[in-house]
Amino acid sequence: DGAEGDDKQKKKKKKKKPSPALPSFKSVVVNPRARRRQKKTSTLGDDDGRVDGDEASAASSTTTGGGGYEYGLPPNYPALYPTLSSELDGMWTFMTRPTASSQESPLREATATVYMRHARLFLGWYLREGSSAEGGLDMDAVRRHWRESEGGGKSASGDDAGDGDESSSAAAAAAEEAARTFGLRQILPAPDASSAQPVLDFVLWLRRERRISDSYEANVLRGLTKLLKYRFADDSDADPTYGDKSYHDVPAIRELRKLHRDADRRRERSPRSSDERAKWLDWDEYLGVVEALGNEVEEEIAEYEAAVEEGSIVEGAEGKRGGGPKRHKIAVMYQKYLVLAFFSCVPDRQRTVRELELGRTFVRDPPLDCVEDVEGAVGIPDHGYRDNGFVGGAAAAPEEDAPPRWIVKHGPDDYKTGGTYGDRPPLALSPHLTPRIDDFLLRWRPSLRPATPRLFAKFKTGKPLDGDAVYAIVARSCYRLAGKKTNPHLLRDMIVTHVRGSGAASERDLEALALYMGHSVGMQRSSYDRRTLDQKVAPAVELLSRVN
Repeated sequence: DGAEGDDKQKKKKKKKKPSPALPSFKSVVVNPRARRRQKKTSTLGDDDGRVDGDEASAASSTTTGGGGYEYGLPPNYPALYPTLSSELDGMWTFMTRPTASSQESPLREATATVYMRHARLFLGWYLREGSSAEGGLDMDAVRRHWRESEGGGKSASGDDAGDGDESSSAAAAAAEEAARTFGLRQILPAPDASSAQPVLDFVLWLRRERRISDSYEANVLRGLTKLLKYRFADDSDADPTYGDKSYHDVPAIRELRKLHRDADRRRERSPRSSDERAKWLDWDEYLGVVEALGNEVEEEIAEYEAAVEEGSIVEGAEGKRGGGPKRHKIAVMYQKYLVLAFFSCVPDRQRTVRELELGRTFVRDPPLDCVEDVEGAVGIPDHGYRDNGFVGGAAAAPEEDAPPRWIVKHGPDDYKTGGTYGDRPPLALSPHLTPRIDDFLLRWRPSLRPATPRLFAKFKTGKPLDGDAVYAIVARSCYRLAGKKTNPHLLRDMIVTHVRGSGAASERDLEALALYMGHSVGMQRSSYDRRTLDQKVAPAVELLSRVN
């Protein structure tokens, strides 16, 4: 017994001291202004916070400002304001589908969703702060109806509206009618410049109360300009096919364009609102995070296979998540690793990774040989893989002796700048990832119970990943392994900064990288290259020292 105790003591001594624990992920403030805005939650509906992890959700239409001030439309606005709700439905159609009155091409749904959010925030602010305007808009009556709906049918004073008081009943009826007709035509009654004033008041309020950045202001103005284009589409005779600027003959839209240009100019000169030190990784550091995640997956699989071999886990035993909790854990880890690994090969916008669709935008070259491996053995439903390059022979034959690889294929509608650049060149992932992607698809992905043809799925619901889920995967992985809350879009800046700063890339290389990433060389230089001015001029200093 004494010898056994000595052995235990020796084992204890051999254990490494744990590394100092990082502060909690939530406690690290990257953008102080955004943190102040998110401290309080709305009392009118869903809050605008984000759920941690894979099940993160987007901000709702009801948003909370600094100091607990709510703005944004209430969740039940379709019932309260049917005219306004119908108009917003019309705006969505106007933005996303070709219409006779539209002078611009339809937007992608992702962009239209952002513009709709800006519109709802503006309209919710106007609901609280806007003044009565010409055309019979009585904002006091509109707000009274809202208060009464929130108070269970009681008036602002708390008395029952239906207690026999005729004046109170008449006021309630007037409020209900005002709310029923409340809409864009009352808020923005005419196409003249005065209709831009409510938007300007909203922007000034955002600056004062929300302390928004110049970049966010430019984004808001872009979305609200689209709102005015929808509202005054029938008042414009501009014809872009003959060289006119769309809606140039609508004074209110011209005013908003001036505000947007001013915000854009200020954005180019203003400092970033977030603390870059809390987010930035050198590219080699990011690759280290990817490698560490891959090693963790391999270790977990090795442990699982050892348990299967010794009989403590039965391979293929069905659990509530398609093969048991251990397989599900590995599937989640594997997916996180692949998300970050994909960004290392194709540093594209996060939409590319979350919208990879098997057999359409994500194909194998050559395809997998055996359809039974995909549909039968592991229970993946047929989402068209057989005919579209996941299995079978639909993909083009690989070059002679070329290793198998997975390829991202984008048409004009599949990426942000597709309207400018058209069909995109194939984005090939590194061949070293091919066996890992195959392994994930054939062996582990079914444990996520995916309810989508997209490659990646949320680990609780099986639904496609959304933007918040991708953000959480990248930011939490980088923070856990490197101490930085890196976000997916920053990865594009990191690779461009690394390549341009290395000095090893020619102008031809940089042009090819810009084409590959879906932007111009000018955008690459002005927006994605994060080197300091000293770092940019360092080669010139060195050159001059050599020639002198």
